[in-house]
Amino acid sequence: MASSIHESTAEPLLVIMNPLLLSSACSGSWQDLEFLLNRGIDQVQPSIMPSQAFLDLLMAYGSDSCINKSASTQRVSDDIEAFLNLPSTVPSLLDGVTTEGGTVLHVVATYGDSDGFLRSVDTIHSKAKHLLFAQNNNGDTPLHCAARAGMFRMVSHLISLARDESTSVNRVKEFVEMENKLKETALHQAVHIGDNDIVKLLMEENSELASIPKDGTSPLYLAILLEEDIIAETLYSASNM
Repeated sequence: MASSIHESTAEPLLVIMNPLLLSSACSGSWQDLEFLLNRGIDQVQPSIMPSQAFLDLLMAYGSDSCINKSASTQRVSDDIEAFLNLPSTVPSLLDGVTTEGGTVLHVVATYGDSDGFLRSVDTIHSKAKHLLFAQNNNGDTPLHCAARAGMFRMVSHLISLARDESTSVNRVKEFVEMENKLKETALHQAVHIGDNDIVKLLMEENSELASIPKDGTSPLYLAILLEEDIIAETLYSASNM
């Protein structure tokens, strides 16, 4: 009886993120990401070839022993062929998380907002839309991560994806109002780093954000505590208080 109770209450084991996926997400190489996620779909002739850095990592990740430089080219070719012939495991790849419980979308949102990172987000979102609202161990969404890292274009892009998921503005409202375990929204993160541009962007989406949460430290109160006078003025004026 005791064992059955233990089994029913035990938390499922987390799937650790594939190192090739993690590397692609950190680098912002959409080519690497698409090659990785689309394998098994176009095995005969890949439409997109990955970067040399990806190939080097693939070779190292798939090698059982050291190889010399003269064998490198052939080994990479063999590794690519073997990799492409593996059964497609896109769902399991995108289920993998970092040690902090972050998804691949959390990683991309944190590391950059150049065109490559934005396209990487689109690739991930096209295959796993639910990751947009996923929370890591701290309760942070990809939007929290992007705002904390000061990635203005990424914040804007993530919001646009939330808007595209529904014809109703309520989906965006829900997205920007999501709180982490500290009861902070993405707006709090922008206040913490003193980024008035991201503050303006988020307030344009939801003018009520300045006073959320109702039972905790609001972004406006936080801005005053941190002596972020310009941000405090932005929040006050944008919220029509």
